[in-house]
Amino acid sequence: MLNTPREHNLIQKLKKLVSRHHSNTLVPLGDDAFVFKNFTENTVVAQDMMIEDVHFKTSYFSPTDLGYKALAVNLSDLAAMGALPHFAQVSLGLPKDVSEDWILSFYSGMLDLADQYQMEIVGGDLCRSPGPVIVDVSVIGEVKDAFTRNGVQDGDWLAVTGPLGLSHTGRLALEKELYIYAEAMQKHLRPKPRLDVVQILKQHQVTPQTVHGLMDCSDGLINDLLHLTRRGVLGVELNVPEIPIDSDTLGMAASLQQKALDWALWGGEDYELLLAFPKNKKDELKYIFESADLDLFFIGQFNDTGKITLKNQQGEIEEITEFKGWSHF
Repeated sequence: MLNTPREHNLIQKLKKLVSRHHSNTLVPLGDDAFVFKNFTENTVVAQDMMIEDVHFKTSYFSPTDLGYKALAVNLSDLAAMGALPHFAQVSLGLPKDVSEDWILSFYSGMLDLADQYQMEIVGGDLCRSPGPVIVDVSVIGEVKDAFTRNGVQDGDWLAVTGPLGLSHTGRLALEKELYIYAEAMQKHLRPKPRLDVVQILKQHQVTPQTVHGLMDCSDGLINDLLHLTRRGVLGVELNVPEIPIDSDTLGMAASLQQKALDWALWGGEDYELLLAFPKNKKDELKYIFESADLDLFFIGQFNDTGKITLKNQQGEIEEITEFKGWSHF
């Protein structure tokens, strides 16, 4: 089917906007398919979909912020595998009232992030949606030794690379128009995929023999720990005072008479990395992160109980028995 003149002109504008020159590109955007030369290391692929009123609201997401975040959540999945990115494909389902300027702004926001990693947007699709805005992004990268969720062992330490609950704080602040929580709002609108951590691990030749488990914290700490514990094969005891919680989260939770800890445990969409590693590797990883001026918070240890428990300041232990928070389906 031939494109209409309006569609043809829009596609030409998008091609001009996103055009980059990746060294592995053989047949670029504009043909029936994209062709690239194999990487030196292993190829890794990830894909994530975002749907209006499920994953975001256009009332407070600008198209540039949405484009940025749609790529960021995918790059976070690559970071969780210890991979570095190269290419992205983007498909949009859009209601008829979405303007050309909105579409161009969406791609501009995506390029704000893609250009930080010399990525190339190499294809995708545009089509009409009878309902919400639908964004579907896939990314292609490379990794030498992939990290997974499945290698955690009894006695391993659990660490996280940044504060938890901050994105949830930002979402609530955006919905309630509480603009004093600017850092939290930025965390929700434009999360940082922790590819900086991947680069440091790669630089220091850290392998899956050192880091037994790696994943991004996207669905909330407790829900994500179900993956690392393989749903009861292992347990984990969280040291509550060591869980990093930002001042925005503490302040806003207190103002709403809620518990900041609950936001950290269940909030989701922080996209920090969770690392599991042997006890004898703690000092090594601490040194690596400190030398790179990166945060690493040691928040618990895995065990053989099959339970997820919280240990408070007084040493009292509480088992998590009710699971809540984010659900994709």
